[in-house]
Amino acid sequence: MLDDWTIDTLVLYECARLDTSAICFLSNILYKRKNVVFDTSNYIKDQYEDCIRTTKKDAKMYPGNAFVEKWFKHAVNMLAVKNNGYLQEMHRIGLMSKKFHDDDLMFVAACHCSNDKRLVSKDSDYTQDIIDYLSEEMQIKFTTVDNALKIL
Repeated sequence: MLDDWTIDTLVLYECARLDTSAICFLSNILYKRKNVVFDTSNYIKDQYEDCIRTTKKDAKMYPGNAFVEKWFKHAVNMLAVKNNGYLQEMHRIGLMSKKFHDDDLMFVAACHCSNDKRLVSKDSDYTQDIIDYLSEEMQIKFTTVDNALKIL
């Protein structure tokens, strides 16, 4: 059975920086053929493409860019699952009241519409208050990359 994974863009940036856990996580997503969640508006895809463009410009800071680019192509062509990414207004307001960044809302929305509701990030914006909200109000299972490796 394929699992759905919503992956925050920061995981791709960390992989491009040669962060071992991020590389292992993204490699396992490919190797174990897990679904990667995207939204129908292509916001997540655009964020990933922006990451690739940014990391390509600075190879010294992001020496793992080529891997991220290959991972992205495979994820889009072979593992992508698209959800409408609809986020109820009450959840948008609830998250924004906790100082959640609006550029992460589509990741939460797409995750909320996915089968497994699993969100992976290395982003410090996911405070314990926000993680609790995601879990209790939206049934989203937030995890760090290191913990995701244990699940995979």
